[in-house]
Amino acid sequence: MNTAFRFAHLSDPHFTEPRFDDWREIANKRALSVLSWKLRRRHRYKAEVFHSLAQDALRNTGFLAITGDLTQAGLKSECQQAADWLAGFEGARHLCLIPGNHDSIRVRDTNAYWQALWRDWMAGAESFPYLLKKGPVAFIGLSSAVPTPPFVAGGRLGTAQLAALPALLRECRETGLCRILLVHHCPAASVDSPRRGLFDAAELRDIIAREGVELVLHGHNHRWLHHSIRGPCGDVPVLSPPSAASLGTPEGKYRAGYYLFQVSLLDQAWQIRAEARELAGSTSRSLGEKVFELANAGARP
Repeated sequence: MNTAFRFAHLSDPHFTEPRFDDWREIANKRALSVLSWKLRRRHRYKAEVFHSLAQDALRNTGFLAITGDLTQAGLKSECQQAADWLAGFEGARHLCLIPGNHDSIRVRDTNAYWQALWRDWMAGAESFPYLLKKGPVAFIGLSSAVPTPPFVAGGRLGTAQLAALPALLRECRETGLCRILLVHHCPAASVDSPRRGLFDAAELRDIIAREGVELVLHGHNHRWLHHSIRGPCGDVPVLSPPSAASLGTPEGKYRAGYYLFQVSLLDQAWQIRAEARELAGSTSRSLGEKVFELANAGARP
């Protein structure tokens, strides 16, 4: 059997503009995000850069996976701006996403506005993990967005998601799907400081070590990253691109980019080609390719 599926992974575009009519909307931790946007982020992350990058990715493939932080502060107006852009994708036929810490429950209130507005691009799910099947691929979306104190940007999956995940991974393995996990915060060890990391990353790594997964995609760090997690049949690649809206540094580092993936099943083994692409004008240029061979596709750990 020889089948292939191509998709692009983008993250952290921060492409919305914070707008609010009532100051009570930001009389909480959101005020820090709005202030950061006014002083710094609006000069570094540009909506037009994100739109150019997304269009380039679509020219190279017909499906996008976005690992969170579409907004600056998760305000209702921002989530609606993102929903207006998402509406061009007719639901999850051409795009799926998960929330990031900037989008979601950054304060202890009930204003997780994205939950209803973005559900069509999360397989219609009302809870996490969700499962979206595309060709030979199973996209499994997790949410690590939880309330945190000021100046803490970490995340947590929680007991409900961690309890549901193993059975979902087994189901996808037994039906012969390539399992791709989407999570905003990086689950690999020793990547982030305690205040920025995934608080229950060790629990997630334990599940991956037992049940396996073929690829983990994350965001949050705004730069090219490649780590690995131990799986039952070998190391699992863990990848992240820079912000999809970044102008980069004056030295040319951390410019907007994305991963272009091709997933193939060759002689009962998964082959995943990952090409890093960086925005260059209205198109993109390749920064190189990695090839991951997962020799025991569908094997029971």
